Amino acid sequence: MISYELFNLIKANSNTTENYEIANKFELSNFMNVLIKDLDSKSFFKPKEKKESMIDNIYSIYNKMHLTKKELRMLWGMHKKLKNLPKL
Repeated sequence: MISYELFNLIKANSNTTENYEIANKFELSNFMNVLIKDLDSKSFFKPKEKKESMIDNIYSIYNKMHLTKKELRMLWGMHKKLKNLPKL
């Protein structure tokens, strides 16, 4: 059991993210607040009764990722580009 846990610890620490700084909670929170505000403005959260649950699920997805600052900047860029696309 100890060997298994050590293996998992080593494997987790040897991710490709070792050369990049992990985004902190403040940076991720800023991104999430903007994302949720923009989703709400586009009436994404339907039905309204499920809005809080859907927001919790979105937070859960992003919190599991352990995003680097570079990856978070890329998400900001993608979000900005999608937000500014012309209407079809």
